[in-house]
Amino acid sequence: MFGFQKSEYKIFKRNFLRKVIFKIDFKKNTEVLKDEDFVKSVFSDFFPRFIKAQGNGVQITLGNQNPRFEQLKGQESFVLKSSDGLTTLDINDSFLQLSFDNTAYKSSDDIRNLFELFNKFFKDKLDTLGRISLKKINIIEFDNNNNPNGILYFLLNNSVIGNIDSFPNTELINHNLQSVNYRNDDYYLNIKYGMNIPPIKNMKIGQVIIDIELVKHSISQLTDIGSIFDEINEETYNVFCTLINDNAKNLLNNG
Repeated sequence: MFGFQKSEYKIFKRNFLRKVIFKIDFKKNTEVLKDEDFVKSVFSDFFPRFIKAQGNGVQITLGNQNPRFEQLKGQESFVLKSSDGLTTLDINDSFLQLSFDNTAYKSSDDIRNLFELFNKFFKDKLDTLGRISLKKINIIEFDNNNNPNGILYFLLNNSVIGNIDSFPNTELINHNLQSVNYRNDDYYLNIKYGMNIPPIKNMKIGQVIIDIELVKHSISQLTDIGSIFDEINEETYNVFCTLINDNAKNLLNNG
């Protein structure tokens, strides 16, 4: 899709994921919120906790601090949560969003296993989808030492790091994120990666951040949701494997 080297898919023993979001946008349709009992019956096995909420999704910001996840104010929505509260399904009249926090996401099957329920939920309400996106935020914490930028060379593919050594006093740099954006026909790929030290005096913990988002903007058929997810998930995996080096892969394999 974007030319990244194909990597053989495997489920690592551990992961660095802090947030995974799979989102489906569709043309505004009030029918999806019409029957609260039906929504509960479709998703109750996976999401037993149900509330009505005022909101229009989640906004994610990355600055000099930890990632912040804020619910945006707006129209009524249904918010369904897993029993442990770490997986959330947010539904309103224009999108369905599935999000995983921290340790909740184990593999792509955690999303794929819900497609049958999505088809049941949307049946007789709509058959075409709009924007489909997958976002994965990886954060690797490390002990902050005298030269925190050195962790980038230890964990990331050195060819993507850039010329950070050209700057003076690199030991004083506390935020070094790079951004790359691709477009290929109807697909958009947004990548942010680098190092961050939270702005707390004498902070002993630093972070390596790998934030990958892949978006399909064109109209899709509901029946194709599985193949579209497989396509964008495979590409995000290829991007991730391109960015990290063997040291990071060893950490993932030795969970």
